[in-house]
Amino acid sequence: MEDNEFYKMLSDLEVNSSQINFEDFLRIFSRLKKANMDEDDQDTLAAFVAVGGEDNGDGYVDAGKLIEIIKKEFELTVDIEKMIETIDEDRSGKIEFNEFKVLFKPNRGATSKE
Repeated sequence: MEDNEFYKMLSDLEVNSSQINFEDFLRIFSRLKKANMDEDDQDTLAAFVAVGGEDNGDGYVDAGKLIEIIKKEFELTVDIEKMIETIDEDRSGKIEFNEFKVLFKPNRGATSKE
């Protein structure tokens, strides 16, 4: 993000002092975070939102729902249960954005042999 874009965001705020409220701060932070994502991350975030995550990367996707979508709607024949088991680091059954991104990485689940 260019400096002028950042200053434009700040100037768009209706502030009467040199301070911004927390809500405005979060809104700007979210926009900056998205602006610093590469195109692949933005596409992954869009997919995350489409299956139930929040557009700022918060929240989660229910693992059962994700399995159902992949099997029934996309009719893919991958072992999605094994993939979910591999990426669900905390075994919560809730796939957070950082875990969700792993599904789209090349060589996911590959281990290095040293």
